[in-house]
Amino acid sequence: MISIKDTISRLGRSVRMLDSHKNAIKRPTRTTLHKPTITKKIVVKKSEDVEFTGEQLEQFKPLLANFQTKIFRQFLEPLEMENLKIFSDSLPSFDEETAKFNWQQKRELSSPTNILNNFAQDREHFDKMVDLLMSMIPSHLKNINLNNDIIVSHILEEQDRTKYRCSRNTFDEVPPIPKPLTKESFEEYIYLLTHSTFHYRNSSSLTSGIIPDILLYTHKLTNEEFKPYRSVQTYNYLIKFFGYDKNQNSFARQLLLVMNKDGHKPNIHTINNLLKLCEIHSHIRSTTSTYRNIYKYLVLCTTMNIQINLSTITRIYASITNIFLKEIFISKIQAINLPIQKNLLVRIIDDFSLTIRETSELICFIEKDLKYSNWHEDHVMVNKVVYHKATNLQSLRELDPYLKDSKYQLDAFTIQSVLEGLKKNKYIKEEDKIWMMLKIYVYLQAKLQYVPMNGAVRTYQFLIEQVVKWSAEYVEPACNLVRSIVYEATQGLGLPQENINSNLPENYRIFRRLQGQGKLDVLEATIDRFNRLKIKEGEARLPDLAAPLTEEEIENWKILKLNIDEVNDITSYMNTSNTKQNDGFIVTNDDMSKYFRTRTIMINTSRNKMLLNKLHEGFDHYVLRKMIERNIISENENKSVNTNENNDDNK
Repeated sequence: MISIKDTISRLGRSVRMLDSHKNAIKRPTRTTLHKPTITKKIVVKKSEDVEFTGEQLEQFKPLLANFQTKIFRQFLEPLEMENLKIFSDSLPSFDEETAKFNWQQKRELSSPTNILNNFAQDREHFDKMVDLLMSMIPSHLKNINLNNDIIVSHILEEQDRTKYRCSRNTFDEVPPIPKPLTKESFEEYIYLLTHSTFHYRNSSSLTSGIIPDILLYTHKLTNEEFKPYRSVQTYNYLIKFFGYDKNQNSFARQLLLVMNKDGHKPNIHTINNLLKLCEIHSHIRSTTSTYRNIYKYLVLCTTMNIQINLSTITRIYASITNIFLKEIFISKIQAINLPIQKNLLVRIIDDFSLTIRETSELICFIEKDLKYSNWHEDHVMVNKVVYHKATNLQSLRELDPYLKDSKYQLDAFTIQSVLEGLKKNKYIKEEDKIWMMLKIYVYLQAKLQYVPMNGAVRTYQFLIEQVVKWSAEYVEPACNLVRSIVYEATQGLGLPQENINSNLPENYRIFRRLQGQGKLDVLEATIDRFNRLKIKEGEARLPDLAAPLTEEEIENWKILKLNIDEVNDITSYMNTSNTKQNDGFIVTNDDMSKYFRTRTIMINTSRNKMLLNKLHEGFDHYVLRKMIERNIISENENKSVNTNENNDDNK
């Protein structure tokens, strides 16, 4: 990667302007959930979800097989294209062996042998792709005088005109559809739904959230009500949401057909969102070359006379996984004096960071090779530097120059960057990390108290994940710490705490989902086993992780934060809290398996009830009713929806 340093150095002055650049035949009905649809007005009557019994759930379980595929099939049915893969129930079997081998090669990129092998294997497709790309770059972006700040600034500003902004994470209810509805307000609304993760009631979930249903409902070809408001941009947002965020690559590509049928032609933003799918493709099991896929999208550009932009370059770089191919790509950019977008610059810095341990080298690279002397005034650059330092330090004192000097511009993501770096640090003992992370969190929280924490939700995820790692031996303090961190996040992020169709409060349910499948289950199972042993011994049980802190516990948590600098390791904390190590306490694999099975059954039962209600009521009617119940649309509005000619046939 050192050659990247050499190759990029000549592009230096263009980076200085980044500060200013902020501102067919019908398919058989056996494959569908519904009969062919017609447009008619219906009135959604007040109703409730059907409570299916366990026997009914088991009886109807076969109907739920590949349910999401069936939803997509129904959405695509108006295309009347039977030859789409999604409509086939007998596709050729996936070449597991080849895909597994390719995936293993991708995972072992640190091996010099694999790096060279991948380089040789991908070079032909890569060269073909790059040659086409270079020929497609518009002349007004080539051979730019990178020493002319005014020209470079103008080009970068023209190339990056983000229309809307929104928070990455939202913890409130899904907002209502704008009124009065216009093409502009609808586009902004769809942007919000697809670019912010709505954690409340898991609304952004593909399998159980309402947002994917809203997107499909409003963009269904037979839904005439929203046809005047749909645009190429709203379809682009759907491609990004389903393809990149939800890993439904095939369906995302088929949205091109829906877009075309609806009277909208792809633009460069369509292509760039499709190229985001290639970034995912480069990191998953596959039998095809990522560069072949990129080449096909570039051919589509030429066929439709779509002019590429600087974002196209950034998207393609993000899909390159081989270090030698990255260097060749940057050399090609350097040869034509192409200005660099900030997103590409950040990715280059990430790649360079992986090759060095000394943060001083990274700073030298930014200041001298990239000629970005004012990097300390840029939040993103500062966070990249502190992340690198946190990943390679051996003592927290090494962070002091960056965290305590006022010239470094910190923000809410600084906390997240430091914690992520400590989490990945290979030079610190695992048992020491949680206290280091808590100290940094407490210090920066006080320092950045006026900075909103909403975007950096992973801050709390990293803290809890580290607690869980030593929870088996220290169950009591782990339980207290997790509950305290959930309390801290609930206050900092304004998480909802009500119980919604569950015995768990919403703030804790959000955290269970944030931690990922099975992460908090480990600690929950440990506490469950611990409490069963305590009952036998006649001792007090530990509270559930979802239990809110008592007033006394809140006070103890505040005291711990005040005295966190005195905590150096687990032992000192154990002594101050009068708890003891759980000698001889073991949670067996059998204990864990039983707990996981119970949790899985509960989750699957809840999801299956929801899917059966959607099937029983009909997709359109069900989505419309849920939107009314959650005040996303008004009950009094007269809606035109796509529904079955005879709704009873759905049941």
